[in-house]
Amino acid sequence: MTRPSRIERRVRIFALLPLLVAECGSGGPPAEAEPEAERALEEPSPAEVALDTRVTTRSDIAVRNFQARVEALRERQRRAPQDLALRATLVEHLLARATFLGTFDDFDEADTLSRGREGPEGALLRASFLSAVHRFEEARAKLAEAARLGAPEHLVERARLVVDLAVGEDPAGLLPRARTLTAASESYAHWTVLASVLAALGRYEQADATYLRALSIYRDTSPFPLAWVSFTRGVMWGEAAGRPDRARVLYADAVARLPDYVVANVHLSELEEPEQARARLEGVLASGDPEPSARLAQRLDGPRRAALFARARARYESLLSRHREAFLDHASEFYAMVGEPQRALELALENLTVRRNGRAYVVALRAAEAAGEQATVCRLVDEAAPLRTRHRVLDALAAELEGRCP
Repeated sequence: MTRPSRIERRVRIFALLPLLVAECGSGGPPAEAEPEAERALEEPSPAEVALDTRVTTRSDIAVRNFQARVEALRERQRRAPQDLALRATLVEHLLARATFLGTFDDFDEADTLSRGREGPEGALLRASFLSAVHRFEEARAKLAEAARLGAPEHLVERARLVVDLAVGEDPAGLLPRARTLTAASESYAHWTVLASVLAALGRYEQADATYLRALSIYRDTSPFPLAWVSFTRGVMWGEAAGRPDRARVLYADAVARLPDYVVANVHLSELEEPEQARARLEGVLASGDPEPSARLAQRLDGPRRAALFARARARYESLLSRHREAFLDHASEFYAMVGEPQRALELALENLTVRRNGRAYVVALRAAEAAGEQATVCRLVDEAAPLRTRHRVLDALAAELEGRCP
């Protein structure tokens, strides 16, 4: 076996969480034959949704160890500020913590740590941060720089695929590239990229099987990657394929593996009875994510409702001022929720300048409808037409709205 290069040993962010920024479920199938590994599963009922049943490190221990690791890395980085490998590992952990635990202030630290580093390692490090906060064109420029400076081709290509998926590139053109990655190396990171391309093509059963294939390669005992795959599968089924029944099973598995997984708790709460949902959201209010506050406020009356909405508003405004692109879509949904449809539409349309995928059009169409902007609704329905065969939720929404268009 070929030993990994120095850069591969040092820069691991894309392997840990290869699809932090890519949305599931926004594509349509090519006509070519399918490799055996990608053949569809039989259509399962919700109770038959396949889950990985292995035992991993207990969640409280895993989170405590993870937090301790972040603090230890910070201390080591302060003592050795020029050690790029150490810096990259700390950024990797900060981005992962923000993803799972909603600690979005970690983006500020990751931004500072990833700036001004030279060479292929520095370019890959900066690209990882820029991708995580949805600054995709800047990330592409850094990846091009990394390639010119000699970064390993598969690291650059995997990162480019993630960005291309996120911005809404035609997934039919991405599929051969993703297959090439898996053919070159049997890795969890490569198979999850392929799974997300298949999901973007609307090939949900094949994507689901491929996510499970990725987990079959994963050999560690950490619950984080298993929780991430269950959550990502849940988003695919619930928000793209229109199967909230399956999504609920998968969100529940993600939360069972990692009870502190903030966004998984939020998504699961949307599919639960009110009392269950309120209790779940109370449990993640202390995170830096404003969405639990907003979603809980929806389910309450009286002074606490107003206080929670105010708290969520202040937090969204703070995040928009610092990492705007990363929060445009959720902030749009928030302002629609609190009865400010014009602000919601403004943010949703700005989000479409960053990424033109299925979810972005769903958010924008709902905001335009809430704002009573019929001309904008009709324009967006027309624009989204190529995506509809790839995204069932978008197709259903567009079908409902297009009857009102001339």
